[in-house]
Amino acid sequence: MSEAVPQEENSLEIKRQEYQDFLTDFGLLISLNAVHLDKYALPGHEEEIREMLRGFRGAFINGKSFNDFTFENDPAVLRRPDVARALLEQIRLHLVYMEPRISFLDPESGFVKRYSAVRERYTALVNPSGP
Repeated sequence: MSEAVPQEENSLEIKRQEYQDFLTDFGLLISLNAVHLDKYALPGHEEEIREMLRGFRGAFINGKSFNDFTFENDPAVLRRPDVARALLEQIRLHLVYMEPRISFLDPESGFVKRYSAVRERYTALVNPSGP
């Protein structure tokens, strides 16, 4: 049986491995999957995509980028309820920010497909019983 990330009262219980895998997937989305994102921008939307890329590299939590923060902290720290809650909220805000900008990209790009998969995983993680 998979160990759960400890949660406070009135909060969601998340399986530890699912949470860690999700953090990895999100990190890959905004780093490796976004490396050549500007090549997939539809004509007239290049600047919006460049701005989105700058946001991926910017401060995410505690003045650090997502990848710097998750790399510099021990997994036990990332599983603390207050940290997990903050990370998931920041991820939600980034996914909401990306949503309208996805239409500025070639729909066949790997980023668009990966974004959809990460968004679905986020929804399943925070709402395991469905909508």
